[in-house]
Amino acid sequence: MCIRDRAWPADKAWQGLPDGRGDQVTFPLPYPIAAPPVLLPKAGLTSRIAVADSAGVLHLLTLAADGSLQTKRTWQLKGKFTSGPFVRVLSDGGVRIGCVLEERHLVWLDPEREKPLWTYPTNGEVIVGQPQVIEDMLVLAHQSGHYVGLNPATGEAQGIGYTLRASAAPAATPVSFGSRHMFAPLSDGTALLLPLKLLRNAKP
Repeated sequence: MCIRDRAWPADKAWQGLPDGRGDQVTFPLPYPIAAPPVLLPKAGLTSRIAVADSAGVLHLLTLAADGSLQTKRTWQLKGKFTSGPFVRVLSDGGVRIGCVLEERHLVWLDPEREKPLWTYPTNGEVIVGQPQVIEDMLVLAHQSGHYVGLNPATGEAQGIGYTLRASAAPAATPVSFGSRHMFAPLSDGTALLLPLKLLRNAKP
């Protein structure tokens, strides 16, 4: 992986980072990159980058003060990345990394922990898009038209969810829309405005 970085100090000429090595920093990975790297919100003054490779490994890299990249953590996820990594910020300010493996497994990670927090299998259903945090839930859309809201801390479903009563399928994961609602785009070019309470219907 190649990172280009420069510093533009006030009233001074720019310089490459690390100092003395030009403007190109190369960080070797054992396998090809499987998805675009994502930048995490800063933890203090440290920049963090999540990079997925084709062997099913997610690398968390940090950018040192001199511009060099260093490995902070790796997760052996053992699956093909079909969506992600993507970053979500929770209502309490916590940062999480999500990855969809083999189209049917959502893995949820805390950058500060060595192991995934939880994995959500869909029992064979394909996950559409990248799950979104809406209020206190992590919302998933299944290709079958079923929506489910998960507890971000545990991965447990908050209810039986909601299933579309239409011939169209989800085109993307719903996003927040005002108070206690979600906006759900559909494959026929239409969209639904759904109350979040539909995802919290009590389990039978």
